[in-house]
Amino acid sequence: MVKILPFFGINKYWSVACVVPFGTIALLWWVGLKLTELERK
Repeated sequence: MVKILPFFGINKYWSVACVVPFGTIALLWWVGLKLTELERK
């Protein structure tokens, strides 16, 4: 994935900056799911 990025003219740092917010949202969502599972039990 990282090797392909330069062909599109996308800077590594820009791709990281785009991925980080989505990564944090996904992490929070996953943690929320785990907490609801624990609460059900």
